[in-house]
Order: sequence, then structure tokens, then C-alpha cells
Amino acid sequence: MRLLYFTFLHPLPQRDIAGFRAAFAKAAGFEHEVFHNHRQEDGKLHYRYPLVQYRSDHKQAGIIGIDEGADAILQWYSNSNGDFVHNGVTHQLKLEKIDVRNYEIQYHAAPQKYILRQWLPLNQQRYQAWKNLEIIGEKMQELERILAANTLTFCRAVNWRLPQKFNVHILEISKTYKTGLLGAPHIAFDLIFSSDLQIPAGIGFGKAVSHGFGVCNPFRPPAPKPPMPEALAIQGEESP
Repeated sequence: MRLLYFTFLHPLPQRDIAGFRAAFAKAAGFEHEVFHNHRQEDGKLHYRYPLVQYRSDHKQAGIIGIDEGADAILQWYSNSNGDFVHNGVTHQLKLEKIDVRNYEIQYHAAPQKYILRQWLPLNQQRYQAWKNLEIIGEKMQELERILAANTLTFCRAVNWRLPQKFNVHILEISKTYKTGLLGAPHIAFDLIFSSDLQIPAGIGFGKAVSHGFGVCNPFRPPAPKPPMPEALAIQGEESP
């Protein structure tokens, strides 16, 4: 699997990824369906894993291409001067960094931790059913089942035929919150999970991965805080 990551010198807040995605797809040409994942003949959505995914990376515009998507991005970039229209203004996308890597199926001897942000596993109806589960263990099992299914969807999209089963365990749900997607409310999860399958950094799981949701990365524990300096005893002068 080839994974291409472009980061541009173009400010992009998370809330405007959908607009950037539309602008980029228009600049690249709507005939290239990989950029927007809709069928040309009727405009309906392709129900497949997106091979081009848009990101806000430290509030800068980013784009990920996987296999065919990576080839399409490189072709557009090599044949374009970078001009595109975003929010009614013509901009030139200047490249800040590029990262290209190849991945093969690998399993860890010991499960590794991953962090998953803004994951959208449930629609409103399924969220209510999940919320009504009284046993916490059942809630975790349902989320783990969905996360495993998301992982398999990605593997099939990149033609990974897994030689053996893999394990997924949610270790911690850091945050559950409401978020918006194309004007509709959704419930998002930030969580930490473990898996013995090596998962490439930056790929998306769940709904709306092309809009920057459900980004998965290896978990990096926060750096330890420096020790507090010992309090210095200040001895005041005696009053005369």
C-alpha cells in the first residue's frame, strides 16, 4: 500500500474541511471521482472507502492519498500551478511538506496503542440504542465490533488479505461529544485502543474520513512534566 501525505501552507480550520475538499475536487476536475467519491452520471455517493482524505493538520490544509488516490494527487500537483478557488478567493497551494511511504501487512508481537480522534461510529438512531445499553461492557463490545469492522473496510480497500485474525481492544474513551458534519449533528469519540495489526499513521476510520474525521495515529504518551523546583525558604528580616 502506498500512502502519500501532502501538507500545504494554507490555513484550514477543522470546520472548513468540507469547503476545502469541494474546492480541491473542483480544481482537480470533477471527472476524477477519486477526489470527491461521487458518481459522475448521477452525483450519488460511491459507498466505498475514500482513497483521498482531507485534513486540518495543526490548522494547515493537508491531504492523504492511498494507492490510486496517491497517484491522482501527484498527477494533479505535477500538472498544476497550485491555483484553486476557496471561499470565493483564488489561492495558490504551496507545499510545506510531503511524505510518501509504502506499507505491507504486519502484525505486532505485542499489541500497540493507537489514538483515534473525532471517530463517528454511530448515526443518531444507533447512538441512542448504544446509549440505552445498561452494561458498560456491552457498550465497549459494540464499539470494538464497529472499530474492527472499520479496520476490515480499510484493509479491503487497499487489498490487504489478512493472513490471520487481528485483535482490537478499546482501552480508554477520552471524550464523547457532539459535532457537526455537513449541517447535521453527530456524536464523536476520542479514544485510545490497542491492536496487534500495524495500522498506518494518519488513515481514517468510520464515517466521513474524507472530511477529516476518525483519524488514527500511533499513541504517543504525553511528555512527563519537569519536576517542580524545590521551594526556597525566604527568611524575612526582623523588624527593628
